[in-house]
Parts: sequence; C-alpha cells; structure tokens
Amino acid sequence: SQFCKNTQHPFNEMTVLVTATSGVAATLVNGDTIHRSCFLDRAASLKEEQIKAFRQVRLMIVDEMSMAAEGSLVNLESTLRQLRQSYKDEHPYGGFNIAFCGDFRQLAPIGQPTTCNDDTLRQWSEHVTSHIELKGMCRFKDDPEWGLVLNRFCNGSPSPGDFALIDRRVVVNGTTRDGDIIPPNIQCAAHANRDRCAINAALFGEFVTRKPEKAPLVFSDDIEMFGANEKKHKLRNKEKFWTQCSEDDIKFPSSKTSARIDPTLKLHTGCPLMATEN
Repeated sequence: SQFCKNTQHPFNEMTVLVTATSGVAATLVNGDTIHRSCFLDRAASLKEEQIKAFRQVRLMIVDEMSMAAEGSLVNLESTLRQLRQSYKDEHPYGGFNIAFCGDFRQLAPIGQPTTCNDDTLRQWSEHVTSHIELKGMCRFKDDPEWGLVLNRFCNGSPSPGDFALIDRRVVVNGTTRDGDIIPPNIQCAAHANRDRCAINAALFGEFVTRKPEKAPLVFSDDIEMFGANEKKHKLRNKEKFWTQCSEDDIKFPSSKTSARIDPTLKLHTGCPLMATEN
C-alpha cells in the first residue's frame, strides 16, 4: 500500500498495534488487551523474542483509556521503555507513538480515580503531548434531538424539556408513551446485577416457552447462596435461584478467587459465547 511505501516498512499485524484496556473493548476493535499485547502481567523479565517483535511497531492504539488505572499506565510506560531499550527522559513510553482513545465521562477504573484527573501522574500529564476532542454526534445522526439531550445531561445542564422528553419515552409493555415500538433486539442498561439477571432470565424464559428443546440450562453443583441474614445456604429451589439471583448473591465454596460469574449457564441454539480463557 502507499502507506507502507511512504514509511518504507512492510505492513503486518505489529505495525499498528491495536489494543484496549478491557477484553470486551479489545474484541470490538479487533485487537487485544494492553496487558496481553505488552506483557504487563508477566512474572519474569522480557524475553529477547518479545523485544524483537516490538521493533516492528510504528503506532500503538489504546482504546477505553478511561478504565486505565494509574498503576497500569506506569507499568505500560516502564515496559515499553524496556521493549524499545530506551531509558532517556526525552523518550517517554520508549519513544513509541501512542494514540490513547476513549470517553473520560464513561467508566472509571474500578475503585480508583480517573487517570486524566491526576495532574501529578507524569505518564499522563507530561508525556501526553496533544489531544483531539471529537464533538460530532455520529451515533445520533438519525435522532439528533436525543443526542443534544444526552449532551446536556453529560455537561450537567439538562433543561426541563429534556426531562419531559425522557418521560415521554418511558417504556410500558414494549411501547413508549409517545407511541414508538421498542425493537425486540434492544440492549438494556440495568442499575444492578440482579436487575440484569432478571432481564436475562425473562428473555431466556420466553425462548424456553417457544423452543424448549433448543434451550438447555446448566446449574453449578458447587454453590451457596447468601440469605438476608448474610448466612450462606445450600441451593434447593433451582427455579427461584436462576430467576431471582445474581452473582452478588452466591459463592463458590471451593473457589480460591471471588468468581463473580452468572451461577447458571443459559444456552440456546445460535447464542454467542465468550470464553474467559484460551
């Protein structure tokens, strides 16, 4: 391509290294997590073949930066210096060209402050040399009014008319109050894990009613439930369990980690699967 000719460098999967701070985001951009791509979770020193592979990198893209914790950014900068074998102060991140992308009004790191708000973090406040703010509303090209409403909420300045518009769009039995029909494949945002599990259980229950032979339900045989008194109880009523419990309500007694996963596996023919391990 012309790009390769201009840079005088052959193009391969390492030329532009596409990464993200979370597995879901990495999947959406056809990349890999920053921890996996840059060996941030390694238990030993970098290997020679890892250092050699990064000689081909011309640009790194890191998506969902709002979820990057300060420790991860410090670790990334230190590791990239080792991969480039460059430790000079004038070459932050080893001299690699990096494009950090994300919406900093979205999710922050779990239990930690947002990286961009810390003026004492050199890896962000000093080493990031320029930024571009996108102000367009591509996602709302078919509904610009809704985009403007969300933008005012985002800036903390919603109008009384904005609240009225939201009230008109409240969903009742699959239809909004102003008459719009909700599509069957709509995505829902829930306030709590238990609410999300209730939505999934209802959708799965509907599928079971229509095609029971194509919808198996797999229960864990090693689960205890937390009751109102915060005591753990063995599972007895499976129907009540899979419709009214979330991962916050259960515990795997034999697990060494806090396995926060849905305790029941609801499957049907054609459903997408995401594995947690290779």
